Amino acid sequence: MFHNCDNDIIISQILLNSKCYNILEAILKEVTGRCLFIKEIIDNEYLLKESFVSKKLIYAYDIHKNEIIIDINITKSDDISVSKKNALILNKTYLGLLKNNLYKTTKKKELIQINFDITKAYEKEYITKKALEPKEIGFTCSIISCPVIYNVYLENLKFISKGNLKKINKYKYLIMLVLNKNKLKKYAKEMQDEIINKYRIYLESLNNDENFKQMISLIQLYRMISYDRIYEEMLTIASRMILKDFNERDILDITHINKNDLKLLRGK
Repeated sequence: MFHNCDNDIIISQILLNSKCYNILEAILKEVTGRCLFIKEIIDNEYLLKESFVSKKLIYAYDIHKNEIIIDINITKSDDISVSKKNALILNKTYLGLLKNNLYKTTKKKELIQINFDITKAYEKEYITKKALEPKEIGFTCSIISCPVIYNVYLENLKFISKGNLKKINKYKYLIMLVLNKNKLKKYAKEMQDEIINKYRIYLESLNNDENFKQMISLIQLYRMISYDRIYEEMLTIASRMILKDFNERDILDITHINKNDLKLLRGK
């Protein structure tokens, strides 16, 4: 199976690779509309439910030398609550850097979160969309700004017509993130673009690497097991909410369990 940027491991191995800063800068410009320059990739850990989670953040600056921390995620939901949750995690992550005496400064830093959304059902007119304004998240801090959140609808890039040259040129680097091996090769040949071709070479090399294939398989297996455990926890929480007479909508919003599973719980 050929993997592209619908997989966060690809993002980590290529987009967050020090040899590929020009690829990442081109993508950031299409998402944010700003010229951002990568200073370095920060390897960081934050505490989540008593376990340390590894997270790579992008440390960048703009033409005015404003310092910016950028987080990139793969998501499967346009739910505002998901965006808020990720934004607050990003704030906590950066505050963790400060506590570790890293990147201390009196100058306030800007935070940007980019969600590569692979949900298929979202309105096709959107490619990039500012999901939340800072005031909607409800976070204040004297040393960092509240994140500006952008959603990028990867699936919608597949529906851009070949004849729509204006849109292709506007999103030419985002488009390469969703193409399969043969289409990417053809696209790189047609576009004659140095960045697109560099991305294609890195992506093909990674997909052909046996160690990478094994890593992908192991991580996917681990995530399936982890998801099952999390879902069991959510079912337990839903059962407790039923006993406390929470309404159906609140239970579904908070636990994200399947509606049929909720009916089964109510029937017990």
